Amino acid sequence: MARLGSRQGPREAVPEAARSGLAGSRELLAAAGRVVLLAAAVLLAVYMAYKALDLMQTYEEIISTAYEAKGPPKFPEAGDITVFYTAGDVIVSEERSRLYDPDYFIPRVFETQGWQPGDVYAGDGKWSRFYNPPAFALVLAPLSLVDLHTAYLIVLGLNIAATAVLAVIMGSLLRWRQLERTLLILALLSYTPLYFVFQHAQSSLLLALVLAGSYLLWRSGAWRAGAVLAVLGGMKPQWLALPPLVAARRHPRALLWSAAAALVVLVLPFGLVGVDGFRDYIDITLDRGGGDLSDQTYSSAILSWSGFMRAITGSPQPALSLAAAGLTLAVFAHALLKGDLELGMAAAILSTLLVVPHSHPQDWVVVFVAVAVALSRSAPTVSRVTVWACFLAVYFAANDWPNASATVAAGHTAAYWVTLAGFGLLLLVSALPYVEARLSAKAQLAE
Repeated sequence: MARLGSRQGPREAVPEAARSGLAGSRELLAAAGRVVLLAAAVLLAVYMAYKALDLMQTYEEIISTAYEAKGPPKFPEAGDITVFYTAGDVIVSEERSRLYDPDYFIPRVFETQGWQPGDVYAGDGKWSRFYNPPAFALVLAPLSLVDLHTAYLIVLGLNIAATAVLAVIMGSLLRWRQLERTLLILALLSYTPLYFVFQHAQSSLLLALVLAGSYLLWRSGAWRAGAVLAVLGGMKPQWLALPPLVAARRHPRALLWSAAAALVVLVLPFGLVGVDGFRDYIDITLDRGGGDLSDQTYSSAILSWSGFMRAITGSPQPALSLAAAGLTLAVFAHALLKGDLELGMAAAILSTLLVVPHSHPQDWVVVFVAVAVALSRSAPTVSRVTVWACFLAVYFAANDWPNASATVAAGHTAAYWVTLAGFGLLLLVSALPYVEARLSAKAQLAE
């Protein structure tokens, strides 16, 4: 027995020493990994700060040139403001029933732009229709009380203020973790789609605030208030579908509150335009939706699957786009059912951007809400790092989109990599529950 004992002693000592050495190696690797991540974060911060300054200078020139243009048209390269301004004026006029009648509304936009009636240089007006619900036109109505240039400055100021509010919300979601907060804010300020919002006087930043606010209310247990707020995203109707399902998954009655709020806020205002106006709205919405899938020009200007297929093949591919959209919705359903509130919300935002054909570059500013929400979770470091890696792929691809778009406009094919990067981030969001469960199991075994 003594001999047996003497043989077992060294055998037991060796594994103990090996375990100690392995633990020390892991700590050393972890420390090295933290140093590498910190160095990478500093380099990214420097790059993003430089990129932000460059974009600010570039778009200050673009916006000021458009603002100072005498016309016609007024506000070249920023024509959306003329559409919104006209919509706000029409909705409070006696001709409000014709808000969605292209034969009436497009000439009104031409008039706002400074064109004389019948001027052939005004074009066909295919980009000069108003696709938002009447409720949004009512929100725009006060702009018609001032001149067009003042209205543009007001919207620009509101968008700058919305950017500041979004930065504060992102910092709050990240619990003011200094490094992540700083990087995410710098990424926002150096993100080309943000400046598309400024240039085109779009409402995408307001949409981002609505989505972030809805999530914060749901997280605090205010399901009814969050459901009602989410309906305001219906200023772009495609955002009424998936985000409310995130709340309904955990609090089914929230869907009833969303439906009731949608009835009051979005449906009832159609009474201002009447039955004929409602029919016109359905007609132009379906026409534009179909165009985003099958029109050579419309589909080249979007970042959904429809735009990706158009760019990479050289022509619209409705069947392929719909197939990719179906796959995306399946991934969303998995994230909704298996993930937590944060992952479900992030998946809803990303899926809407990918699936709905009418997904313009400025709308991709809401990616920051998805990422901030996903990073707000208490999760292992590897989860946070992979979310950041996928987000950075979206960030760089979105900033490269203008180059790819110019290639497509010149008659060549190109890849809108931002679409694939967005889908990659969605796949990660869907897979995180399994990844984290396996990491947790391995950690328990190690103990």
